[in-house]
Amino acid sequence: MALILLDRDGVINVNRDDYVKTPSELIIYDEAFEAIRYLKHGGYSVAVITNQSAVGRGIISKDELDKIHNYMVSQIFAETGYYLEHIYQCLDAPHKATYRRKPNPGMLEEAIHDFHQEPESVIFIGDSLSDLQAAKEAGCKPVLVLTGHGKKTLLEIEEKDFYPLEIYPDILQAVRGIV
Repeated sequence: MALILLDRDGVINVNRDDYVKTPSELIIYDEAFEAIRYLKHGGYSVAVITNQSAVGRGIISKDELDKIHNYMVSQIFAETGYYLEHIYQCLDAPHKATYRRKPNPGMLEEAIHDFHQEPESVIFIGDSLSDLQAAKEAGCKPVLVLTGHGKKTLLEIEEKDFYPLEIYPDILQAVRGIV
């Protein structure tokens, strides 16, 4: 079964500059529900790869993050009838970053190992430069969406070596374009 990895903030849900701190602040894009349904119906495994430095910065607790993720999973299931296979999360603050924190490839490598995939067969859909860098470093195919930080990222990557790169307006268009 092929594996699709998704960033959380800016891809699945609306990105907040002040962090998602409660379940009620997590606003999932309608397109994300449809995209996940489309992937799961097509037999794909879907996992989330997310930096959550709000925990490492002391803004929210790990328990609060778990409540947010449980809410996200339950909302996705309620809308699609499918569960996400896994949520890989890095809680590091940027100034204490480990190998797991994007732009490092640690979480992607864990997913590739856990799902018994070859890196080049895995697609990672993200909205930030760190998402693209992590995918490239892990040997995955990076896909950029223009939601979240995507438009800003598009300007940043013009100076980097990410081409050819598939770019889509949102997660649903990305999924339809690559699957």
